Amino acid sequence: MMKDGRSGMSSPIFILEQKKLKANLIHFEYLAKETGIHWLYTLKAFHEPKGLEMIEKSFDGFSIGNTNEYSKVKNLNKHLHTYAPAFYEDEVAALAKQSCTISFNSQSQWERYAESSSKVCSVGLRINPKLSLTQPSYCDSNISRLGMDYEKFLAQSASYTYLEGLHFHALCHQTLPALEKLFNHIESHYKKLLPKLRWLNLGGGQNFTDESYDTDGFISLIHNFKTKYPHLSLYFEPGTAVVHDCGYFECTILDIIEASTPYRHTEHIYRNPSS
Repeated sequence: MMKDGRSGMSSPIFILEQKKLKANLIHFEYLAKETGIHWLYTLKAFHEPKGLEMIEKSFDGFSIGNTNEYSKVKNLNKHLHTYAPAFYEDEVAALAKQSCTISFNSQSQWERYAESSSKVCSVGLRINPKLSLTQPSYCDSNISRLGMDYEKFLAQSASYTYLEGLHFHALCHQTLPALEKLFNHIESHYKKLLPKLRWLNLGGGQNFTDESYDTDGFISLIHNFKTKYPHLSLYFEPGTAVVHDCGYFECTILDIIEASTPYRHTEHIYRNPSS
């Protein structure tokens, strides 16, 4: 829940403080103003209704992955980007119709849904750049099946008739050097393709609201790239960074039990009395 003072509600409960969230959102507003990028909030990080109302005022839109997440933002007139590792056939048409941009995860998903989706929104493909980074294995998409292998994609990129965007979600709890590595990968491998595209989605995984984050370096990095490719809309999908250090988990201690004497295991060896 959101709060200004104490919740007055029974625990356990997670408290998100409005003043702290607003401070983070002001930082994102500043970065957008200085760079011209677009922020899409990732719903999976936090989706309490009052919090989303605050985020909506500062962000350009939302990143969703299914019809349930769409239901939480359908009344907000914002840019919607949709991505899922795989779509159910009976929901992809509805999601595409409600989306501004959509990313598919694989060649097979592209072949099944890209043409029909392109009639109602801008379609893109998620790419796995296979970057060599030090980051938690549980969220390292560079070693997963999330996104099409970039070498396989480049070998046949000319065949993607409806392609208007590329989606790179390759970072997790990272600082600026990792993002620089991603941009270097993009500029090195997609030079022929970038002039034909309309947008790039750079995902999340940057610690934008950490006190040590190189904000000036980020602004410079974006300016340099947009100077070369001014026609491209750049989208970022922060989640954790938006609500970073904004709340806490509140619980109530119902009982305190004194620890018992540690159990000591004693091995008993059976001996035959007649032996």
